[in-house]
Amino acid sequence: EGSYGVSADLGAITVPSLVIRGSRDTLVSAQASLAMSDALPNSEHHVIEGAGHVPTATRPHEVVAIIEDWITRTVEV
Repeated sequence: EGSYGVSADLGAITVPSLVIRGSRDTLVSAQASLAMSDALPNSEHHVIEGAGHVPTATRPHEVVAIIEDWITRTVEV
């Protein structure tokens, strides 16, 4: 579901990855989102409560806060 034929390749991605989804996303299920995050060896999964499929458009401040926090904890400078 929702894999678009790439799920087998996700395990090869070793860079830190961030998966963000809206809790009200009707296009990508919670199960598919978690499966993607689980398949990425170095990933973190976040859910924005009440957001739909495009939280970057509807909840940009929350998305930016998640990304900034993740970068602060993940990227070595």
